[in-house]
This record gives sequence, C-alpha cells and structure tokens, in this order.
Amino acid sequence: KEIAFKTNAGALDGIPIGTAGQTLKVNSGATGYEFGAVAGGDVVKLARVNQTSNTSALLIDGYFNDSIYHKYKLVCNHWKVGSQNSDNQPQFSLLVGGNTNTDSNTSWVLGESYLSSASAMTTRNSEDDTMVTQMQGTWQAQAQQFDEQAFEIEIYRPQSTTDGKLGFWNLAYAQTSNGGIYVITQGMFYKKTASATSGFRFTGTGDTFTGDFVLYGYKK
Repeated sequence: KEIAFKTNAGALDGIPIGTAGQTLKVNSGATGYEFGAVAGGDVVKLARVNQTSNTSALLIDGYFNDSIYHKYKLVCNHWKVGSQNSDNQPQFSLLVGGNTNTDSNTSWVLGESYLSSASAMTTRNSEDDTMVTQMQGTWQAQAQQFDEQAFEIEIYRPQSTTDGKLGFWNLAYAQTSNGGIYVITQGMFYKKTASATSGFRFTGTGDTFTGDFVLYGYKK
C-alpha cells in the first residue's frame, strides 16, 4: 500500500505506508515525506484511566516495555471512596498476563507521618503479603468528610525474568473536617518473582472507589 500526494510540479507520487503507530512526516533532509515514529521527550504518557464511576477493582495493564523505558510512574491525583463511613484504603498488586501475580511474596516497608487536631505520631510497619501492597495506614476515610487523597508509584524493571521488581510510593491524605487529619505515607516494595509483570491492579480495603490514574514511562 502507498499514500499518494502531488508534487510541486503537479505530478502524482507515492510512498509506502508505514507500520501501526507511525505518522507521516518530513524526512531528515527536508526533501520529501516518510513514515516514522513520533519524536517525543524523555517522559512519555503511556495511559490515562479516569475512573469516574465507583468500582471495586481497576486494571492498568499492557503498557510496560523495558526495552524503551528504565522506570515507570503511576500517578493518581484524586482517590475517593465510594460510600460514606467506609474504611477504604488504596491497595495495588502487580499483574502477570492480566492476572494478579501470587507466585511469590511481596515484601514492603511503610513509613507514615500522621497529624490530627488531637495528636501527632509517626508509625513504621513492614509485612510480607502474597498479593497486595497496602499504601495507607488504618485511619477512617469517610466519603462525607473526604477532601483530598493522591499518590504516586514508581517501579523499575517490571518485565525482568531474572530479577525482582523494585519500587516505591508516596501518598498524601488530607481531611479537613472534624478538626483535620493529615497523613503522609511513604514506602518501598520488592516483588520476589522472576515472572515478567505487565501492569497494576487497584482495589480498596473495604469499599468501591473512583480515581484519575496516569501512567508515565521514562526513556532510557
């Protein structure tokens, strides 16, 4: 197949059509046209899922390509619980072929700073979990009092079949009613598996949720 165009002299000419994902552009010598990949910066937006209706689980899958990217960042700028009076904490698991990866444990370490009108404290926790890494503490996230909750996750070499999957997260939570609750949570995780992982699965601990998720790839 070819795409046809008319030259300045008025003659018809054509070039072979490119492959999926390529675009028509001027060639490097500025003498004609060619199909090629779109030139981009070092950070590429791979996917966005704006989940506006309540759901019990959300998958962002199939976007990893370790031959191009050396790390990935998943950003959720607004997580909200689905109903009031629910203790609904964000959780995620890694996927293999679209399925939750349970062939080996996830080791994770959590550091949390907490402030409310009544008290301030810092907690530490660590755990092995066969499926899900919890990104939050144990406070109540009530929908009628909810203000803001956002987090980001970075992950390295998710497609490796020889190494584990290493990453970390940051989460910020602010609830201004009832005197105010403010939490910063940071943690790291290590998925001890030689299986290539393909994406993320998000759930809540006790309820449905909504959220706006964007996945970025950082080029090598």
